[in-house]
Amino acid sequence: MSRIRRNIHRKKLNKILRVADDEQFFTMMWSIHAAQTGREDKARPFLEFPKEAATTDMASKYAVHPWKCETLLNEALATPKQKITPGNTFKTLNCRTFSSIALALNTLTKLEDAEDGLTLKRVSVLNELHRLSQRQFGWQMGLITLAGLYRSGFIYSGPKTKLFFESTNEFSLNEFSLACFAIRAALEDKPAIVRDIDLSSIGISEKKREDILNTISIRHTEARKKASTLRNTKKHTGYKKSLFREYPCVSFGQNGERIHGPLPDLVLLRSTSGVFYDVINGGGDVRNEISSRFERYCIEFLQCTLLTARVRASFKYQFTKRQQIDSPDILVSANKGPVSLIIECKARRLSYEARFSEDPVSEARDAYNELSKGLFQIWRFVAHQRLGLIPNEPISADVRGIVLTLDTWLSAASVMQDEVFELANLRASEDANITEEDRIPVIFCPIGDLEQTLGVSTDSSFFETVFAATDDKFKGWSLSGVHRELGLDRSSTEKKYPFADRMADVFPWWRKQ
Repeated sequence: MSRIRRNIHRKKLNKILRVADDEQFFTMMWSIHAAQTGREDKARPFLEFPKEAATTDMASKYAVHPWKCETLLNEALATPKQKITPGNTFKTLNCRTFSSIALALNTLTKLEDAEDGLTLKRVSVLNELHRLSQRQFGWQMGLITLAGLYRSGFIYSGPKTKLFFESTNEFSLNEFSLACFAIRAALEDKPAIVRDIDLSSIGISEKKREDILNTISIRHTEARKKASTLRNTKKHTGYKKSLFREYPCVSFGQNGERIHGPLPDLVLLRSTSGVFYDVINGGGDVRNEISSRFERYCIEFLQCTLLTARVRASFKYQFTKRQQIDSPDILVSANKGPVSLIIECKARRLSYEARFSEDPVSEARDAYNELSKGLFQIWRFVAHQRLGLIPNEPISADVRGIVLTLDTWLSAASVMQDEVFELANLRASEDANITEEDRIPVIFCPIGDLEQTLGVSTDSSFFETVFAATDDKFKGWSLSGVHRELGLDRSSTEKKYPFADRMADVFPWWRKQ
């Protein structure tokens, strides 16, 4: 029955989108997103909508969630359009009314509900929660945050990374982020910009402006071809690859003179964390530099936010007469006592398979093996300390571990966490030095969640939260969610992001803002 329902709603969605003019559809989606992100006045000239639809409340019955907007935009590009033939009635979707948005959105929702029913016959609901969180989490928390901007700028501003970026582009990382910041600001006010937008006032020449626009935008005809390829799969509609993560803008017109960015935050995201697309082929030196800078960022962030703790970086210790081993990346001692928290950092980015596969641990085995290695490295350190190999680093009896990730690898994924623990246990069973007592409780935490937690916690409430998070009842929870559940937010005050005054160190143009 679910398959029949899916096919019915797929045909209905195709019927709606095949009569939609893509440029008008982009304007409509930009308008409702603007209306629901505090820019009602900007949206009114392009879209008729009830006053209730101008809401930032994602729980409102009028809410058009941005992840659904992104899906509809991709589907509009991938859907074949009606053929115009003599004598046939030519219909078009009225893209100036909220009712058209509601029609497309409700049809998409029914299609995805039917697909959910089919998926849950193969996949556990707990695994499906992981995919759901991957799709929604960034939009719900805010794609653009001060912490996210600085972190991305810091991680990708190493000399080898910058050299590779500039060797493959005609502009610098600083110019790229500055131009994208300006383009995003322009797209906050209107649904499209002209290709010859003047950026000379911020030091971006015509040549570099064109090169940057070619990096973040794609011609409409090419966008349709690429979207059709990306979406040509039987996978769940909501979890198909999105064109807009690599190309947040699409250009229309004979010469691509009108550039639309229906979800403006994706423009700035492309020039920060999206730099990954530009340096992915940089080789081992670039990847190692990015990993090293991520570790450095995490260390400095913890040192600035944990005021009574001792935070220190990795060091080498003697394992045998001929072999030295690196300790885990970060050791933290509450109240400057014995080690109470052992952290291993993993900067590997989430692949599409790791993010949205029905069986990500199998389909992205190498990536999840790397996470299991982080667990193993923590346990190995505990074992070596117990064996007396690290006498100057006493460990607390209730020590905990964190595998700290750059991306949201295992958010809302309790079953997948169990699978990664199984991989780690297999690795640990091959090391005779690691006993059961050395396999201390460890949680997986993305850096954004750590930043959010430490943004409102005290030192004591943070350590209390980490300790509680290893309890089975909190498996799959976010660290910040555990902090709230324990009632610790009520006694905390939000702290200033520690690197707020360093933005110009990674974005030199920030000084002029």
